Amino acid sequence: MKIAIIGSGSWGTALALVAHRASNQVTIWSRNLQTCLEINNKHMNSLYLDDIKLPVEIIAKDELDQVIDHDILLLTVPAQNIRQLCEDLVHLNFSANKILVICAKGIEQDSLMLMSEIIKEILPNNPVATLSGPNFALEVAKDLPAISSIASKDKILAATLAKNLSSSNFRVYPNDDIIGTQIIGAAKNVLAIATGITIGKKLGENAKAAIFSRGICEIHELIIAKGGKVETLFSPAGIGDLSLTCTSATSRNTSYGIALAEGKKELGTNLIEGFYTAKSIVSLAKSLKIEMPVAEAVYKIIHQNHSLDDVITELLNRPINAQKEIHSQMAEPTNKL
Repeated sequence: MKIAIIGSGSWGTALALVAHRASNQVTIWSRNLQTCLEINNKHMNSLYLDDIKLPVEIIAKDELDQVIDHDILLLTVPAQNIRQLCEDLVHLNFSANKILVICAKGIEQDSLMLMSEIIKEILPNNPVATLSGPNFALEVAKDLPAISSIASKDKILAATLAKNLSSSNFRVYPNDDIIGTQIIGAAKNVLAIATGITIGKKLGENAKAAIFSRGICEIHELIIAKGGKVETLFSPAGIGDLSLTCTSATSRNTSYGIALAEGKKELGTNLIEGFYTAKSIVSLAKSLKIEMPVAEAVYKIIHQNHSLDDVITELLNRPINAQKEIHSQMAEPTNKL
């Protein structure tokens, strides 16, 4: 297959290597001409993955119309840029038979739409899937063993994409829950900021586990309210991605939470997906009439300048309610692992 990677960040570059290892023809699109020249001439992307050598077969282009003839486009630009990208594709008369794979995680701030909803609004005839973790870009780029998830309402499409992206050290599992997969992918970045705060405040392992488990319950509620499948929580795209992102300081969102708790004021947020998603997810939860106190706590800290100590006290003084049983909302087990 001819696969175009739309975006040249660390994840986009890692996915270019994934696609190449799976025997595809790969082109990276980047707005940055210098990045394109470096990929084409030096076979590396020093801005994001300085120690990784790229195969000579991976090439880069700086014009979007040079890659729209590819069979599959992996969209690795930030979530808040997906709408503009789709509109750019419309202006280029992008073919309706080309497959779009969402590799960004988030909820659009103004519309509160998932990435798949944006695509279906602007490019309604294109097949759509979403790629989710558990993955850290650098480890994937180094070809360390990893699994990932590809979700689409079209089961055949998901299975085909899984086959075309899998290789010996990168195994992709298909599922048909594009809604639940996206909800988890967006919400886990906000939860990671919360767990990072507990680490940075040195509140202990018990507190970290408490925040993590309550955050999962919130995500469960949001999946149901949005029409996704709760069993996705127990898949690689669910507990796999959640545990990776929320428990490791390697995660940008967790390390951002740690830095917040340590009182660091000047923090770059361009690459912190949870920074933008916190506002969106709280608004989405309110529109669906569900409570997400952990996510709301993160929102108050990073967008409303509330004191960390005050927000933690507020969380600890919430009324104790009976925990809802997640398994009661699940489909009957299929025994297919």
